[in-house]
Amino acid sequence: MVRGAQAFQYARRFKIYLATQPVDIRTGIDGLVNSVSGNFDLAPFSGGFVVFRFK
Repeated sequence: MVRGAQAFQYARRFKIYLATQPVDIRTGIDGLVNSVSGNFDLAPFSGGFVVFRFK
């Protein structure tokens, strides 16, 4: 995991990833997928939840 990202695990069922840096929502779903791939080093369908903070 890289700078600007944190992960929490709840009840060993799933992980919640928290983006600590704001994300530009205008990039659309493709931009959010790129953020997940780049910042969290995850596949988009890895089974975790990602919480974004928008500008």
